[in-house]
Amino acid sequence: IGVDVTTLTHRPRNVEGVLFAGEQAGYLAGYAAGRWARSVHGHAVGAVGGLDIPPIERVVAGFEDGAAKAAPGIRAIHAWSTGIGDAAACRRQALDELHSGAAVELAPGGMCGEGVAAAAAEKHAVSVAIGTGDAEPPPGTLLEVRLRFDVAVESAVAAARTGRLRLGRNVLVGAAQGAVTVGPWGRQAPGRLRSAVDRQLTLLRSGRIHGIPVAVG
Repeated sequence: IGVDVTTLTHRPRNVEGVLFAGEQAGYLAGYAAGRWARSVHGHAVGAVGGLDIPPIERVVAGFEDGAAKAAPGIRAIHAWSTGIGDAAACRRQALDELHSGAAVELAPGGMCGEGVAAAAAEKHAVSVAIGTGDAEPPPGTLLEVRLRFDVAVESAVAAARTGRLRLGRNVLVGAAQGAVTVGPWGRQAPGRLRSAVDRQLTLLRSGRIHGIPVAVG
């Protein structure tokens, strides 16, 4: 789960990689961030990635695309940290982005996300989180978009039972499979923002949103 089989040393033929459409999760978080920034007259959104690796880059690229769709012309700032466990470094980078005008910060999972959320709270801003549903989002989180590991596992089990595993290859799961969902909202989120993001999730599930980038330009 979450591992590209092409990165495995011996490319075993009995393994299927189940990858998340992280760009879809980032897109939903970015759409919420863009709408919120526009509502508070903000001109930028920020993202801190724990590591500059393809799965996280997909999320950041989707985040910037979603923010641009929600608030055309908004500026996107991003930075890469030294690891998902380095809360202090992620906090410092988030503070730099907030000082540069970001009204919302994207908080990745793990300790890095906690550092980003702490920086946003310190500056009376909000954060949007990417989580897996195994912990409550940090206080002050506007929205958490969740990558559903349980759905990913269940899809692989169902494929195995019906002989549809793509052995030696990867399968991508996202909103259409229920593996990317909108998690809990913060109390500060207005109803119209929630409805707007739910609408984007519906469009993703039905395949009517195309061309979300998977790499930061």
